[in-house]
Amino acid sequence: MINGYTESYIWFNAAYNGIIDHLGEVGRSVKVTTQPLNMQLFNSQEDVDARKRRILEPYDEEEPNAIVLLGNSAFILFREELEGRWRDIPVVLCADNDNVSSIEACISKQDLDPQKEEPLAEAVKGMNLTIVKCPIYVEQTVKTMKELLPEMERLVLISDRRYVCAQVRHEVEEVVTRKFPDIKVSHLTNGSFTMDQVLDSIRSYDHTTGILYFIHGSR
Repeated sequence: MINGYTESYIWFNAAYNGIIDHLGEVGRSVKVTTQPLNMQLFNSQEDVDARKRRILEPYDEEEPNAIVLLGNSAFILFREELEGRWRDIPVVLCADNDNVSSIEACISKQDLDPQKEEPLAEAVKGMNLTIVKCPIYVEQTVKTMKELLPEMERLVLISDRRYVCAQVRHEVEEVVTRKFPDIKVSHLTNGSFTMDQVLDSIRSYDHTTGILYFIHGSR
């Protein structure tokens, strides 16, 4: 299991525990190993290559029987292996978005360029891979916020620099523009503001501002 999130993230625990429980129920004794990526630590292609080598090394002599990828970033980083040495191994991808980009986009920690995104359905064509969608319900979340805060005029999204957060920032902007045009979107992104600046901003908000917190890897 290659985990594109952190070990504390709820999706990781649900997937890992679900696999272990199922194997126990069917009486299978199978070794399940987990490999965290922690995308926030990658600052260069060299960082990515070094982490991949450590993950792949135990399988140089014997490949895994099956692979579970948690998150689109895990797919992006191991796409070459899925098309090569792992092409005959069954893979389950827990996908959080319908699009994928490049390793460079994951490393850059910059805002998303939708022109460089590729539909996930196209990217996995020809692979021995099953997609399990784990969507992030942006529209439903904003709708609920509007119901709870009927006077909401601004939505502030707090997020970090992971690739999935860049995808969420783009989706929030797109959904709000299309479905909630009376709401203005602002961002408090990790690395762009100090903690004191974030706290000062939050203290200044009134009942017309809703705060949406999406720091990936947290519960």
